[in-house]
Amino acid sequence: NVAIAHLYELVNTLAGSLSQTKAKGADALPDGLAWAWREAAEALVLLSAPMVPHLAEECWQALGKDDFSFVASGFVDAGIAVAVVGYPLCPQTRFADLVEAVSTVVGWLHASGAAHGCDPNGVFVAGHSAGGHLAAWLATTDWGARGLPADAVKGACAISGIFDLAPIRQCYLNAVLGLDDATAEHYSPIRHIPERAPPLVVAVGADETQAFLGQQADFVDAWRTRGHEARIVDMPCCHHFDVVQALAMPESPLHRAVRDLVRPATHDRRSRWSRVQP
Repeated sequence: NVAIAHLYELVNTLAGSLSQTKAKGADALPDGLAWAWREAAEALVLLSAPMVPHLAEECWQALGKDDFSFVASGFVDAGIAVAVVGYPLCPQTRFADLVEAVSTVVGWLHASGAAHGCDPNGVFVAGHSAGGHLAAWLATTDWGARGLPADAVKGACAISGIFDLAPIRQCYLNAVLGLDDATAEHYSPIRHIPERAPPLVVAVGADETQAFLGQQADFVDAWRTRGHEARIVDMPCCHHFDVVQALAMPESPLHRAVRDLVRPATHDRRSRWSRVQP
C-alpha cells in the first residue's frame, strides 16, 4: 500500500552502541540512548526516530533521540524513568538485523538499568509508526528464549503502528527494505501473537489514512481474540505526524493511558499478563 509506504519509517537500534559498552563497563549508558529519571522507577522505552518524507522520494530526513526527548518530562514527573532510543536507518542495516537488535535494549535495561535509576522488573515500551511496529514486536517476543524473564516487557504502547508488513512488500520502499515474503511474515506482530502477553495501549489519529486505521483495528481484534488486554485511545483531529505529541501532554488521554499502563493503581504488573483463552 503506497499510503503506508509514504509514512513508514524503518529504524535500527543500539546494537553497535551496546557493543561499545564493553570498553566502558557493563553499566555504562549506551551512546544511542537518552535517559531521564528522578528516582528509582519503572522504565518507559520510547522507540523513536521517525522519518519525515520530503517531496522527492529519495530525500528522507531522520530525526534522532534528541528530537523526541521532549516527551520525557511528564513521565519523569510521575516517577517513571524514560529511555529514548535513537537508531540508524536502512539500507545500512538489514531489516532482520535491526528488528532483532531491538531486544538488546530490553536486555541491557534488565542487566544494567538499576545503575541508572530503573527498576529492571518494570520495563515498558512505546513507539510511533515504525516504533509502533517495534513496540508490538517486543510485546510478542519470546523473552524466555532470549535468556530473560518471560514477562521482561510488562506492557506496550503502539501509536500509528504497522502490525502487518505484507503491504510494505508491495510498495517502492521495499527496494530499500528488502523484505521477502518470509521476512515480512516473521516480523509482522499480528502473525505471532503469543499465548501469554502484556497489556497493550494503542492509538491512531482519526485523520490518518485508512491503511493505518485498518492496521490498528485488525491488530486489536486479533489481540483480543487471543484473550489479551488492549486499550484503544481515541485521537480525534490528529494526523500521523502530530498524534505522538500527545505523549508530552500530561493531561492528554494518551499520556494518561501510558502512565496508567506503567503505574496502575494496584501497582501489580504481573497479574495483568494474560493467557490465551482455551
